[in-house]
Amino acid sequence: MTFGRIAVAGIVLLAGVEIVLLCCCRSLLLPVGGVGLLLVLAVLRPAADPGPRDHAETEAPTPEPIERWLARTAALLDFADSSRGDWDRHLRPVLAREFAMSLGHKAVGDRRLVAQVGTAHFGAALWPWVDPSAAAPDRRSDPGPGRGVLLEIIDRLERL
Repeated sequence: MTFGRIAVAGIVLLAGVEIVLLCCCRSLLLPVGGVGLLLVLAVLRPAADPGPRDHAETEAPTPEPIERWLARTAALLDFADSSRGDWDRHLRPVLAREFAMSLGHKAVGDRRLVAQVGTAHFGAALWPWVDPSAAAPDRRSDPGPGRGVLLEIIDRLERL
């Protein structure tokens, strides 16, 4: 019997006993109801808590979405050390989106305000690597800023 069926059966039985007592002996209604409730809970307790399990049984393999996220994150870190074209194509959109989400939807429409807030928060050296309008297709082969700059940008995003 499942947990739900046991609970329903116990409650129905207890309600039936209460109805009979309500008709016959009102003085026994409260004590018998309390004892009946304790019995139902005593029966339900083992069904609700199956007891300790072996840790090896509960440890599930890494789900596929987490594996994909880890692979994507590793690829993004590799793009930080790659060319500026890879940075502009793969990292800049992610960083700009995170920055825009931290600002909220009202400020995102005003590019000048976004640029002012971005320069104030990231500084003049880091903002060009986050600014969505600063992608330079003609400089794709230039080296990217590197992993250190990416980590500094992420650190400042976390402080927003």
